[in-house]
Amino acid sequence: MGIYPSNCRYTQYLLSIGLDNVGQHNQALVNQLVDGLNKERFDLISPHLKKERTNIVVFSCKDASQNSPLFEFLKGKGFYLALWRNKLRVSPHIYNTLQEMEGLLKTLAQFVSKVL
Repeated sequence: MGIYPSNCRYTQYLLSIGLDNVGQHNQALVNQLVDGLNKERFDLISPHLKKERTNIVVFSCKDASQNSPLFEFLKGKGFYLALWRNKLRVSPHIYNTLQEMEGLLKTLAQFVSKVL
């Protein structure tokens, strides 16, 4: 495995921001998503406690048969996430914004109002 120039530029970019700042930004995004998730309609699979959270948020519709349709709905709205073991996996990072997390939460609410 080699080091490619694009990876070096990305690493330089992260270092210029500061890794602590990147981590704080990412955790703010994760916290916004986890805290805003409708607990009546979705099960949070990822850790609930803030100190145990990572940059990955995994959740499921209470009716897990709706995970695939929700994945397709979100994909159609321009959200990039994964359907992993029939659960939804979101991994926000430095290139995402709080506004995008709010948009994801609003889009989840749209799906809930139409389907669930």
